[in-house]
Amino acid sequence: MPRLLKFFLTLIGISLPLFYLWMEWGQTTYQKLVGAVVVPLAKELGEEKLNLFVVKGHLMNVIPFVALILSTPGLGWKRRLLGLAAGLVILFGWHLLFGLVLNHYQTLWGHNRKFYQLFIPAISVNSAVPVILWLAVAWKGVKDLLGEIFPKAAASQ
Repeated sequence: MPRLLKFFLTLIGISLPLFYLWMEWGQTTYQKLVGAVVVPLAKELGEEKLNLFVVKGHLMNVIPFVALILSTPGLGWKRRLLGLAAGLVILFGWHLLFGLVLNHYQTLWGHNRKFYQLFIPAISVNSAVPVILWLAVAWKGVKDLLGEIFPKAAASQ
C-alpha cells in the first residue's frame, strides 16, 4: 500500500475517535482550561467584559494537529512526542492570543461588519495553525509524503 494512502487512512482512523472524544468530553474540558488562563489575563489587560463564545467552536483545531502528528510516517517516537508536546503548548498559546484579541474587538465593536472583517480572516488563520505546526514539527515525514505526490521534485533534491 502506498505510504500516502496509508497516511490518509491512518489520519481518518485517528481523527474520527479523537473528534468523538472531543465532542463528548474534550471540548468542555479544554474550554475550561483556556478560560482558567484567559480570564485572569484579560482582567490583567484591563478587559472589563469577557465573551469567548465566538471562539469556543474554533478551539477544536487541536484534533487535526494531534491526528496529523500521530499519522505522519517517518517520525521516531521521541520526535513525535516532543513535537506533539511543543505543538500543543504553542497551539494553547495561540488559542489564548486568539481569544484575547477577538474578545477585545468584539467588546469594542460589537457584532457588526467591522468585527466580522477581522473575525473571518482570524478564524481562517486559526484553521491553518495546526497544519503550519505540523509542517514545522514533522517536516521530514511531510517531505517523504510530498515525494510520493511530486516524485520529480523529490528526485531532484
